[in-house]
Amino acid sequence: MHTSRILARVSPDSTSPESLPPLPWDPAPLAARVLEGVGEGVAIYDRELRYRMFNRVMEERSGLSAAAVYGKPCYEIFPHMVTEGVVDDIRRALAGERVGTHDFRYRSPYNGRDGWYTSRLEPLTDEGGQIVGVIGHILDITDRKVAEAELRRSEARFRTIIEGAGDVVTILDRDGIARYSSPAVTTLLGWAVEECVGRNPIDRIHPDDREEVLALYRALVRVPEQPQRLQYRSLHADGSWRVMMSSARNLLGDPAVRGIVVTTRDMTAWVELQERLHQSQRIEAVGRLAGGVAHDFNNLLTVIRGNAQLLQAARALSSEAVAELDEIAQAAERAATLTRQLLAFSRQQVLQPRVLDLNAVVTGVWRLLERLVGAAVSLEFHPGASLGAVTADPVQVEQVLLNLVVNARDAMPGGGVLAIETGNVAVDDALAQRHAPMPAGRYVQLAVRDTGVGMDAVTMARAFEPFFTTKALGHGTGMGLSTVYGVVKQSGGYIWVDSEPGKGASFTIYLPVSEAPAPAPVPSPRPALVEGGRGSETILVAEDEPLVRAMTRRTLERAGYRVYQAPNGEEALTIARELGDTLDLLITDIVMPVMGGRELVARLQHERPSLRILFMSGYTHERDAYLSEGGGVSHFLHKPFTLAELRERVRLLLDQGVGVA
Repeated sequence: MHTSRILARVSPDSTSPESLPPLPWDPAPLAARVLEGVGEGVAIYDRELRYRMFNRVMEERSGLSAAAVYGKPCYEIFPHMVTEGVVDDIRRALAGERVGTHDFRYRSPYNGRDGWYTSRLEPLTDEGGQIVGVIGHILDITDRKVAEAELRRSEARFRTIIEGAGDVVTILDRDGIARYSSPAVTTLLGWAVEECVGRNPIDRIHPDDREEVLALYRALVRVPEQPQRLQYRSLHADGSWRVMMSSARNLLGDPAVRGIVVTTRDMTAWVELQERLHQSQRIEAVGRLAGGVAHDFNNLLTVIRGNAQLLQAARALSSEAVAELDEIAQAAERAATLTRQLLAFSRQQVLQPRVLDLNAVVTGVWRLLERLVGAAVSLEFHPGASLGAVTADPVQVEQVLLNLVVNARDAMPGGGVLAIETGNVAVDDALAQRHAPMPAGRYVQLAVRDTGVGMDAVTMARAFEPFFTTKALGHGTGMGLSTVYGVVKQSGGYIWVDSEPGKGASFTIYLPVSEAPAPAPVPSPRPALVEGGRGSETILVAEDEPLVRAMTRRTLERAGYRVYQAPNGEEALTIARELGDTLDLLITDIVMPVMGGRELVARLQHERPSLRILFMSGYTHERDAYLSEGGGVSHFLHKPFTLAELRERVRLLLDQGVGVA
């Protein structure tokens, strides 16, 4: 073995040692120190594969000393060199070949050290250029292998997360071409991954949204450190448009990514839910306004109708005056109908709910529905079997049916098919989520479907708004569907409309199933009306609306009663105490300034338990609260009322007993 030749091989200069100036020291010990001090394992094999050198690094890794291996064949000390192919590589090096990197894993039986190594072999020549052995370089790459394995596990983990996520993850290059797309693109948009990779996703963006998307992309490239977010519409494989929300981050400068990472979520259901919520809030706001207007208008109608009736009762009127009064009365009646519709929409109408069978309700009005639709429309009824009972006002349910049928008939001017269906429906969480805010549960479904002209999305969104109509002027007030909406909501139910232009419309109502069975139809009890309605008793009227108060006073005075009046509960209490036992009846509005009717009655009944009481109000919730507390129907007068109703109710209370039922 020639150490000078080894030095020559590791020298950066290829000049032979013989041409160099003589060194002032012996190079052999220096070569030995160099080989001992390098950070990699170095071993030298002779032509018989015996160890001729074994440096310190090799000793540490193998657990054997150099003295223990010198002169011994490598395959005897390390049998794995045969199975791993290292012996074959050494023989190739002895034949003059440089053998490149060879990675292998080895656990030393001498010190138990386990690790990954890479070897490099090259021929060792003497001064004459003859191959006398092989130099082996063995580098410990355990840390690198561990890091690579961890990287593979991390990549596999993140790939599993990304490919299992519900959002679409896309990696774009600088030109916007997709280099990667997660499988969620198939789930959300119906496209195969192969249809997305290698293409620019801008081709699938809605034309109206493309410029905004491109502007965002340019901003993302221009300002890499600022992430971008945008909502837009993307084409589904089935041809529909889906609302998507994308968050994008520029990682072109990250060596591990070198792309723009875009995370995309399907927001279609959320957007539709938001639109329904906004529509519901808009309808609720309009409903509150309509209810307030209807309540105030009821007071005015009470005065208009009442005074018209007072004038009609006068005997010294000309025929022209009588005719004009009749027109006033008719107009007031139409206005009263309109206010009832407004109250129905705002869910403030007076309902008389009971447990009923929807099939029986439909059957009860079937002949009327047939007359309404006419001969050009084929009317069908598909009743559900074993239908559950619901709690609702049967008269109002009939009104719902009439309005929906008339609406469907008008949507089929050339004729068509109108089908009414009932059935039991179990709404699960998934269906409830698509029809928020309807909770999951058991419902009875009432559906009215037609084959008419249908509605576009804009019309459908406004279908339940009061006074909104697509009919010609004079052919509808726009209150039919809003009345339906109010009745359904006030009955604790939900209504949905589904329609497309040219494909008809479907109105579906869900009413909660009642636990009680539907009883046989029984006529609603009504208090007996008293003929005449005249008397001489003393009555106190507490009403904050001056016109209603004056009209009530005149009506009762003309019927023979002695009437006192007060604008609020506090003044009424003072007058009642002054009248003492001579006061026979108190008529009081529930909602008044200073002191309301409930507090007034509570104080007077404590002093005079025998005093007769008649409440009146235009607010439905006040009536419902009064009745729920045990009050009788005969002791409550709902505005607007006719003069005959007022006289008859007063006479009834004065004749039948004392106090509040």
